[in-house]
Amino acid sequence: MKTNLIYSFRNIKNNPINSAITIFGLSVAIACCLIIYFYVSQEYSYNNFHKNADRIYRINYKTRYIDGTYDDVRVEPEVADQLKKEVPQVEKCAEYRFAFEHVMSYENQFYDAQMGYAGEDFFKMFSFDFITGDKSTVFSNPYEIILTKKFADKITAGKTPYDQLIGREVDFPLNYKDKPFKIVGILDDIPKNSSIDFDAVVSGKSGRSFGGCDNSFGYTSVFYQIKKNANANDAGKNVNQFIRKYYNNRIIGMQNENQLVKSSDAFVPFVLPLKDVYLEGSISNCFEKSVNKRSFIILMTIGILILIIACSNYTILSLGQYLKKIGDVGIRKAIGAKSSNIFSVFLTEGLLITSVASVLGSILCLLFIPVFGKLAQTEIIPGLINFHSTIFFSLALLAGIVVSTSFIPVVVFSKVKPHQMAGGKISAGNKSKLSQVFVSLQYSLSIILIVVTLFIVRQSNFLKNQSLGLNSNNIIDVRISRLNDQQKEAFKTLISECPGVISLTQTSRNFMNGESDTYVDKGNGEQIDVVRFKVDDQYVPTLGLKLVHGNNFAENNVKRGDRSMIVNKKFTEAFEIEDDPIGKSYQISGVNFTIIGVVDDYHYFDMKSQILPAMLFARTNFGNNYNNILLRFQPQQLSAVIKKIENSYEQVAPGKTLTYDFWDEKLKQRYEEEERWSRVIGYASAIAIIISSLGLFGLTILMINQRIKEIGVRKVNGARASEVLLTINKSFIGWLLGSLIIAIPISYFIVSKWLSNFPYRVDMSWWIFIMAGVIALLIALFTVSWQSWKAATRNPVEALRYE
Repeated sequence: MKTNLIYSFRNIKNNPINSAITIFGLSVAIACCLIIYFYVSQEYSYNNFHKNADRIYRINYKTRYIDGTYDDVRVEPEVADQLKKEVPQVEKCAEYRFAFEHVMSYENQFYDAQMGYAGEDFFKMFSFDFITGDKSTVFSNPYEIILTKKFADKITAGKTPYDQLIGREVDFPLNYKDKPFKIVGILDDIPKNSSIDFDAVVSGKSGRSFGGCDNSFGYTSVFYQIKKNANANDAGKNVNQFIRKYYNNRIIGMQNENQLVKSSDAFVPFVLPLKDVYLEGSISNCFEKSVNKRSFIILMTIGILILIIACSNYTILSLGQYLKKIGDVGIRKAIGAKSSNIFSVFLTEGLLITSVASVLGSILCLLFIPVFGKLAQTEIIPGLINFHSTIFFSLALLAGIVVSTSFIPVVVFSKVKPHQMAGGKISAGNKSKLSQVFVSLQYSLSIILIVVTLFIVRQSNFLKNQSLGLNSNNIIDVRISRLNDQQKEAFKTLISECPGVISLTQTSRNFMNGESDTYVDKGNGEQIDVVRFKVDDQYVPTLGLKLVHGNNFAENNVKRGDRSMIVNKKFTEAFEIEDDPIGKSYQISGVNFTIIGVVDDYHYFDMKSQILPAMLFARTNFGNNYNNILLRFQPQQLSAVIKKIENSYEQVAPGKTLTYDFWDEKLKQRYEEEERWSRVIGYASAIAIIISSLGLFGLTILMINQRIKEIGVRKVNGARASEVLLTINKSFIGWLLGSLIIAIPISYFIVSKWLSNFPYRVDMSWWIFIMAGVIALLIALFTVSWQSWKAATRNPVEALRYE
């Protein structure tokens, strides 16, 4: 062992450039792998803090509508009560719905609260810690509320002891008039790794005045907890059978109305363990935090690619160093050294280099964590990282690096006879198939990352900059859901008097939060899913929508009892009335509405969603309940407009919080995920290319040193520097072209699969693949040519004398 250590130290000292390249590449790769591990393990820790997490499940279902297949969680709250009676393995069951932000009044002050809505068993199932209050009795009565510590401190300014808050009342003036809620508990702050988050939770027995997302099967999610000795699979089968039976008549009715496909898999319930619900972002769920596991796959793949490239560098360079001392290895084998003895030499040096790289990688990891947080717009929380699993992962990572990088040289040398080694008949030059494989592998991976990065950036820019079919510039979105109808009208009148206001409109949806849809009979029994909006007569001109048929709403349409509607072109196409839509009537919620106008299609959701048939109503029997004012302003008078908005709001609703946003900024925020991953993958590509280039740089030095005599002879015989340069570079160019042939189909497959998630996407332009190859080629030529030019311009006499 001592001999191996001395030999390894000497080898590292005698090859400082290659050793530095290897250590740098490995340390960066280790840092990237550690950061990715921290992030992924943190995401997998969600909901683990609940004591009974292994026994808690959520009800979900897959539905096959005529227009597509969807996974969802929304069911009726009555399911929770009946499930406990019908399924013997179920011990507890509760509904939960995130009720979004609402205005709470406490001691005549108003606060915005993120609200939850839950059943009686909710806090008996979930391990949210009570500071004060009895979790066994909460929500046994309606109109009870539980606050989090953070929110309790907010409304009391931290001056009231928590136990003195018990029994006090809060109000929701816009939701529950004259029905105060009694505070029955104060929770400790919600853990960071909880998929369920809220400021306050009200009893489910209080009714549904908070509203929320709903569909044909309900408006809340349902969790259940099985008994300790119950079989989870048997319980899941019984739960699924109960859900199918519960909705059987509704499913048949929806099939008869041509909403669901007429097959046995039109409605398929399934259950998910609590520990998995956060990771199933593909399931439609507006009540809990969730992520798509695709992001984990992307990150883990990037980490593996960078690690492979770094290990490839190490293998190539270490092999090249030992090939220079091939006689040394040959003598060892000639005197009886076994492959295990040769392996121990490589293993010792690998362990030494990897140990140094791991220390540097750990330091880089600590330095890079904040950078990663900014790029990925996330946070790695030390308290959520399991120390023991981190140690195990680190040791496994280091062992994998050491063994894999030491094993390949041994395999190469084991196939070579001692007399060949002693004769020095092996080289790391252009005839080395192993070098060619590793260099091709590295640049294939680099080209793939470049292609993927370019397409993600293009798609992100496409989503942000593509025309929405409306004018989103210079619009302020003012939230007015906290005001009553009289206050809304007064506020609208006041701000419309500002000279800087061009136009404004009231609407039920601001394109950011919530949605409302319904099924409309086409006339032949087929049901079409249609999105609906409540607007006024200024909606079309304020947003700059293009009216292609008929007329806009007039003032007389903005009255109760009016039955007019404007539809989009998708509506006319779906109902096959493109040629003559005006005057056509359709029944919606039992009332006939008549089309008076058609607007060109516009993206009322983001461009990641398909445009559906849509209809606009002007103050109909659906109620007023306008939640937002969209105000178009003159840019040069922005400060005056903002001041008028603030003063007017204070005048009509003193003490209430004003919320407004610049619409174009909010619209662009909808594509933050794509921008985030374009940055992450872009930087990963840069790291991979830098490591590859450093490896190629080190390999070039090795090859040129082995060809010094050849270069000298060529120059003595009259070869010009450019010819020598071409001779040295052409092998690298051949390897790179081979990498391009490998990388293009792989990257094409990856990009096409990723783009298939978007209904509106960029074209698979061929020039991007060529550009990626050109970029990789230029980087390689720059890396290789620097050393090649130095060798080509050296005095041949010096080269021959050196030899």
